[in-house]
Amino acid sequence: MRFTLPLSIILSFFLVFFQNCARPFDVEGNPTSPITSTDPEFIPYIQDFEYYYGQDVSIPIGFGDEKEGIAGTCHYRWDHGRIVGDFIMVDRGYWPKMTFIQQKNLIFHELGHCVLGRDHVPWNNGVMACPSSFMYEAVMSDYCLQTNWDLYIKEMFGENR
Repeated sequence: MRFTLPLSIILSFFLVFFQNCARPFDVEGNPTSPITSTDPEFIPYIQDFEYYYGQDVSIPIGFGDEKEGIAGTCHYRWDHGRIVGDFIMVDRGYWPKMTFIQQKNLIFHELGHCVLGRDHVPWNNGVMACPSSFMYEAVMSDYCLQTNWDLYIKEMFGENR
């Protein structure tokens, strides 16, 4: 009973402040000038991803103007039957509204699409207070990210990370 109010506050915050990722591998509205180099703002996030991934990544990430309600998008193409990430666009208006850990979540999520070829995953359990993966379709709350960071890392990169 004593956890009911804090849990309802967290869930309310969760639902109000979620910002979505574009549909899986959404390419609608590709900008006429694709992003060809990485904005220095994103380098620390990419380096963290590379640490867990164990390899360098070469997907350029930059700012742009996304559709309403979209925080970021992995723009891709098909090459011989596999997805090849071309670039990631992050909404310039939404980025400064996120906390550091939410920004990191967004970059890991979009790199999950572009580098790992991952799709969105569902919440997975109606009784859990947090999604089970970075690949959930929305930016998560600080509470979920801080509480479950190690689990999200293991889910995305494997048990040895």
